[in-house]
Amino acid sequence: MGGLEDFFSGRGRFDRSEYYGMAASQIPSMLVGYCHELAPDERSELTRLLTTVVIGDQQHLSSHLPIAVQTLLSFCASGYLEKSSQSAALLEREFTDPANVEIWARADEMTEQQGGSDFKQTWHYAAVLSFILMLLRSDSATETRQYLIEHADSREFREVLKTQPQSILFNDSRS
Repeated sequence: MGGLEDFFSGRGRFDRSEYYGMAASQIPSMLVGYCHELAPDERSELTRLLTTVVIGDQQHLSSHLPIAVQTLLSFCASGYLEKSSQSAALLEREFTDPANVEIWARADEMTEQQGGSDFKQTWHYAAVLSFILMLLRSDSATETRQYLIEHADSREFREVLKTQPQSILFNDSRS
């Protein structure tokens, strides 16, 4: 877990003192680049560990949840997260959990950045999970996504979920 903790702390090869403003969106690519250097079994383990941070199983790293979920999305887009993996199953369970779904359906617009485990209660967190699971072509997340499109209080959340399939089609057409 040392590499992951170094990434979240911005230590060593993950120094991000030059990453601010728009450049901050490049931070997840630092861990993706590191992952590319690893052997396949080490990649799988790093992906699994990152997933445990995303779903809240690593409380000591919970303050890094917003960057963790964005980094996991980058892992998925880079092919380091597979539909048949343990990580995908954990994400599906998190996204389809009825208690979580109810929280996200009632979530308001986020007026200021939420950190730590509070971020899990925002629809922004759910939207990224939904996008990851769509990229993985997860069948089990489809029903939950549709429920949220129909029942979420946030109009913006509903619109984000509705446009995700078009984003994936656009990305697939560029491949």
